[in-house]
Amino acid sequence: MKKNILAVLLVFALVTPSFAISRHNGKVEADIKAGFMINPSLKTDSGSTDMDMTFSIGTDFYYYALKSIGLGLGANNIFGAKVKNSGSDAKYEFSNLYFALKPKISFEDYSIYYIGQLGYGIIRATDFAGEMENGLYWGLGVGVEYESFIFELLYSANNATAKVGSDSTAIVYSTLSLNVGYRFHY
Repeated sequence: MKKNILAVLLVFALVTPSFAISRHNGKVEADIKAGFMINPSLKTDSGSTDMDMTFSIGTDFYYYALKSIGLGLGANNIFGAKVKNSGSDAKYEFSNLYFALKPKISFEDYSIYYIGQLGYGIIRATDFAGEMENGLYWGLGVGVEYESFIFELLYSANNATAKVGSDSTAIVYSTLSLNVGYRFHY
């Protein structure tokens, strides 16, 4: 729990200066979005397992040093994913902090953008007989901004290590998410 609170405070501490620098020149945008996870899977050394569909929420902050390329910070949370059709009650939840790059092509009424994310994923597992070590998070996607609304398709992966006794295994939780959100300009 302390790591989660520290992670959120770190995001706000890193993002606040970018708002102060560009507050009066319209080069900052922030967004909030919710997503639906499509076909999530959990891959381990022994194979791949399908997970139940779940959802996420997140926020991104971008600074546009150039008109069409945003550099930013973001955070998202993927809520309790369970292994599909298993007798286990184990749930996996991920909180991610990342740097983002967002090149966009603007048209009269809308913009198309690409998104790249790279950061650190914090994993929490409930009803799991072992411990988890956090790891790398990354995401790649494409989206459309219409007025202030965001529609985004994002493929992402969380890497972690699961330890049970003296054994450890690398795990990768990957998913395709459909995100819908709202963008704020400053």
